[in-house]
Amino acid sequence: MSAPHARFAARAASLRDETRRRRLLLAGVAVLVVALVWLVVFSPVLTVRTVQVTGAPAALTDRVRAVADDVVGTPVVRADTSAVQRRVAKIDGVRAVRVDRSFPRGLRVTVTPRTAVLVIEQAGTRRLVDTEGVAYARGAKAPRGLPVVKVAGQEPPGRPELSSLATVLSALPAQERARVSGLQLSSAGQVSFRLGDLAVSWGDATGSSAKARDLAALRPTIEDDGATAIDLSAPGRPVLS
Repeated sequence: MSAPHARFAARAASLRDETRRRRLLLAGVAVLVVALVWLVVFSPVLTVRTVQVTGAPAALTDRVRAVADDVVGTPVVRADTSAVQRRVAKIDGVRAVRVDRSFPRGLRVTVTPRTAVLVIEQAGTRRLVDTEGVAYARGAKAPRGLPVVKVAGQEPPGRPELSSLATVLSALPAQERARVSGLQLSSAGQVSFRLGDLAVSWGDATGSSAKARDLAALRPTIEDDGATAIDLSAPGRPVLS
């Protein structure tokens, strides 16, 4: 064989070997990808084993886990986190929720619970009302220290009315809120209540933070003068009597 023919044959053999190596490499990569997909998506190795719930008190945690546990046994990447989030969001007492995959074998459910600021009682049934004026937890035991508003008739209060009451109570410090009694909301949206022996005319819910500051600033004067009533309806211009 002549030298040019020999070089051509060697070159051709080298190209065939390189092509074979590339094919083997691609085949190996394809097998690896298929194996990884099976391992992650279909195998029982990386399935949800635990549902971790954070941010909620014990009783609420149990309810959240009860509606989220149906994903246990599902591969983590195939767990429908949106469906879990929708179900948890419907639970009384849940204000907001976020569901994340927690590799390799879990889901993490982060809950923001509602914070009750008052209780409404109607026809012998109580419901909690949170800082946004949302009534929830029908028939729940009212936490100690929350004002109770008794509602007459069969028609439940609307969200705007409850929101007004919640705004007022949220502006008060916790120790003052626990002393509130006789909480009322007039048809004109005017809020009134008692703080111990002090009758408070709050006005509407606007400027509630300023009104709470006025009340706190006047507390020593109220005690020294023995005032029995305060009108806070005009923020910055409280009137004692």
